[in-house]
Amino acid sequence: MTLLFSNNYKIRTKKDFISQFSTSDKAQLGVIAGVVMLIGKDEALRKTAPHILKALYDEDILSEEVLIAWYEKKSKGDTAKVKVASKVFIEWLKNAEEESDEEESGEDDDGDQENGASD
Repeated sequence: MTLLFSNNYKIRTKKDFISQFSTSDKAQLGVIAGVVMLIGKDEALRKTAPHILKALYDEDILSEEVLIAWYEKKSKGDTAKVKVASKVFIEWLKNAEEESDEEESGEDDDGDQENGASD
C-alpha cells in the first residue's frame, strides 16, 4: 500500500495498472472497495481517503457519478467510516457539479442575449 499511496498518492504512476480494474461502473465500485479494504481499519489511513479518491478521480479512474452513488448508498462498518472521512471531497464534487450545471445554463442565456442584441 505504501508504494501505491506514498509521496502525495502517486496514483498517476500506477494509472495504467489501476485503470484495468475500472472499465465499468461496477468495476469502479470494486476499486473503491479495494481502497476501503486498504484504509478502512486504520484511523490515520482513513484520513487520507479524500486525497486518494480525488487522485483516482483526477486520473479518470473513478467517475463523479460512481463516487457520488457510492457515497449516497447506506453503509456500515469500515465503508461507513471511509465515507465519513471522504465527506469533504464528495461535497466538493457535488458543488463542482452544481456550479458546472449553472455555468452551462448561464452561458446559453448570455449567448442568446448577446446574439439577440446584435440583430
